[in-house]
Amino acid sequence: MKVYTTADDTGLIWTDPDAFKRFAIGPLLAGLGPDERKAAFKDYMKMSADDIVNHRDTAGSYEVFDSDDVDEYGNSFDIDDKNFYKNMSLRGLYDGLEGDPFDKDLYDLLESKVEEDVNGDGDTDITIEETPEGTTLKVEAEGDDEAEKANEELRSKLTPEQKKLEDLAQDKFDEDVDNEALADKADKAADDQIKKETDKMVDDADKMADEAARDLDTTARLQDKEKAKDKLTPEQKKLEELARRQSNINSALADTIKFF
Repeated sequence: MKVYTTADDTGLIWTDPDAFKRFAIGPLLAGLGPDERKAAFKDYMKMSADDIVNHRDTAGSYEVFDSDDVDEYGNSFDIDDKNFYKNMSLRGLYDGLEGDPFDKDLYDLLESKVEEDVNGDGDTDITIEETPEGTTLKVEAEGDDEAEKANEELRSKLTPEQKKLEDLAQDKFDEDVDNEALADKADKAADDQIKKETDKMVDDADKMADEAARDLDTTARLQDKEKAKDKLTPEQKKLEELARRQSNINSALADTIKFF
């Protein structure tokens, strides 16, 4: 991986080429007016990070090396060394300090989007935006052949590190889309299960209600029968009692006959 750093061993390093460019360009714009700043910023941002390192305007202020290089003692650069300040912005280094040499407008410009008309047709085809995660590219018109060609042309100019950042960003987007689809499927399955359980509860409640209604109906009939018995005359009650006894005798005889 390419590492950009200052030539005077300040402990500042950049692994994000775009973040390095914005930092290095800042001091070059400080003495310019607002319109000149914007034009110069746009021109400088078209350069690669290596071009900025070797540009006459930076006067040997920066260096670039490969972190995988091994020295004569067999050691390589420790990119995770906590003693280094990685991908520091110009605002992050100076803003708020006493005697800050730069102004807010410059900081805002350095952190702004860069729009490019790559194919020269007068339209903005690509927007380059600096984010905490690195550089992102945005095609302004999806499905527009010219914009797609412009995107391919711009990608061909990116460094391997920038392309890797773009690929990682796309993978993250695709992953988020897949996760959203899985979440929707899970929500639907949960809704279906809730509906199924709710329907079963309603059916069970209906059955319980039907059984309760039948019990009430049977009780009501028994109560009506008891009330009817209370209204019988003594002779009718006597006949009913004889009939009940005869029924019991018939049942007993039937059981005895079955036994023999």
